[in-house]
Amino acid sequence: LYRCQIDRKKLDFVQHMALVRVPLGPFWIKGHYISSKKKIPELPFARCHQVGLHLEYKIGPYWTLLSNIVQDLGNPTLKKKTLEVGGGLRYNDDCFSFSLEVQKVNYRLKDIRPGYKIYVSLFLKTIGGVQTRKEGHRDFG
Repeated sequence: LYRCQIDRKKLDFVQHMALVRVPLGPFWIKGHYISSKKKIPELPFARCHQVGLHLEYKIGPYWTLLSNIVQDLGNPTLKKKTLEVGGGLRYNDDCFSFSLEVQKVNYRLKDIRPGYKIYVSLFLKTIGGVQTRKEGHRDFG
């Protein structure tokens, strides 16, 4: 998936976003690239140039190990170039899905503060679910 935004008056690219998802046997590899000259509400900086890698490894018929890293590529004001790093475990069967993730966050954004975060989600597939992470927080895919 690739998205871009062009300034009509200047005929210049304002924003690029690319997302790739690749299944490799028991692995799912997801990557994203974002470059923006304007503020994106879901991202912590006015101008953004970052890349992210998300790995999922299926360790059984129902269990999956999760890991991710989001790296800044071009903000000179940042002392820490790693924006997020984390991992977790997901259980998913026909009736429900449960996941537990731990993230180390190195930026501020609205109600997100630097430090360790624990995210838990439980979805009963016939009823609905509950989660501690806000939708769309981590990645674009």
